Amino acid sequence: MASNEKCAQFSRCSPSSFRDTIDKVKLKMGTAQLEAIKSTPFGIFLNMSNVSHSLTKVLAVMRRFQAKTMSFRFGEEIEVPFEASEFSMVMGLRYMGQPIDELFCGKKEKTFRNELADLLVDLACKDDCIDDFCRTYILFVCNCVLFPQGNYSTPSFIFPYLEDLSDLGSYAWGKAVSDYLIGEMRANATGKKTYVNGCTIGLLAWFYERVPSIGSPTSLSRFPRFFRWDSSKTGREESKFQKALSELQLKRLFCLFQNPKRAS
Repeated sequence: MASNEKCAQFSRCSPSSFRDTIDKVKLKMGTAQLEAIKSTPFGIFLNMSNVSHSLTKVLAVMRRFQAKTMSFRFGEEIEVPFEASEFSMVMGLRYMGQPIDELFCGKKEKTFRNELADLLVDLACKDDCIDDFCRTYILFVCNCVLFPQGNYSTPSFIFPYLEDLSDLGSYAWGKAVSDYLIGEMRANATGKKTYVNGCTIGLLAWFYERVPSIGSPTSLSRFPRFFRWDSSKTGREESKFQKALSELQLKRLFCLFQNPKRAS
């Protein structure tokens, strides 16, 4: 079984860190701040549920990623394509829209998670800094959940898109989060990286949506859909989870958009 230290080094995605800080922010912010956040595509994460981010399970799923076909192979016959449209649906973000240029080099200086958390709490009750508060909130979502990086910094390409808050909803944020994660999974699968930046909690939620026989939802009506998944039916033991993956059958898969196929 992978050690906790190894898992922590594998991914910096942390919905719990985000939720803990937001709980403090909610105690201080007013109606104006709340409405500003809700007006953005990222307001849906304000009520982050207590989702279980089991990195041992992320590792187990990641080991089955096929970089050439952009799919996951389970058992001897099943190959499930990883689609950005499906992932966007699970995350509650737009798949269609203006593209996000992840190669664009925006802000040069590093903005780290602990700095954003402190700034967010500080700005929460300042009515003359609502736009800056909103931008800081979005950066914090990106840092903790959507685009986390190994050194806890925020990707520089995000900053230019926050200049005009009224235009945020026109961008394909779901596809951007998916593309970022795909690039990281490819690098890991081909041995270029031993860790994975990106939204690994979203990957696990997507997998549970695809394989509801393994996932254990706490609700069928929560939005976004990744809020529904608290744990797996196999419990915490990685050996049982691995066994369930190996014994997976086509009839146990749920198709969000398209059918899985038998591996060639």
